[in-house]
Amino acid sequence: MAKEESYEIEILVPGIDHIPGWTSMSPAKREWLQKQDTTTFRFRRMQAAGALGEARSLYLTQRGLEGEKMTMGSYIASRYPKSDRTAWRRLADYQQLIKLMPEAAIDALAHDESGILQGTGDVIRAAKMLPAPKSREPKVIDAYVGELKEKLKEERRSRRRGRKGLDPDDAMKMFVTFTRRLLRESKLNQSAEQRAWLKRAVGYLMETRAITGTVATERISIPDGWMPQVGRPRKRVA
Repeated sequence: MAKEESYEIEILVPGIDHIPGWTSMSPAKREWLQKQDTTTFRFRRMQAAGALGEARSLYLTQRGLEGEKMTMGSYIASRYPKSDRTAWRRLADYQQLIKLMPEAAIDALAHDESGILQGTGDVIRAAKMLPAPKSREPKVIDAYVGELKEKLKEERRSRRRGRKGLDPDDAMKMFVTFTRRLLRESKLNQSAEQRAWLKRAVGYLMETRAITGTVATERISIPDGWMPQVGRPRKRVA
């Protein structure tokens, strides 16, 4: 019986050997797949870091255009004619990040090679769980980034294991935001039509979740700052 070849390959994301069918592959095919998997996730890391770098550049552009006749709205409309919402969303994410941590910490995350950076939303949620660093000294920033990375790992492990569900308030924000979009795209403009649609949809939801009783509601004022920002921010009047 031929002895399997031994080889060492950089593994960016462990667990590929747990995928059904792995043991049936030849050593050469396993080596090929591991190399391909490494390439895939290396590009994925580059994409995540690139999105954060793009967000930072947009933020610096916005600051640089202050006081100029060219507005940020005009800049984004021209440079992102088909993806302006993406630009505004990345800019908003970065503006939120710099309220939670120093830019040196953001830069360290963008250049981290562990693959921990997958999306700014995860980083924002993790940063809200930690106290901001008390100084801008490199040692303090490094320690903070280390704690942030551990928090990101902890949150992702919890999601994979199903031990932690979505926060009810966050779930409600997602429900309201997505349902508002569905109503707009379904072209239901009359109040009566929208009420009938909502009543039927909620009834279906109650059926799927086996929720008993009835639900009666009316318009409720939304607290300031509760709804997440969606799409292009309103133009500010100078």
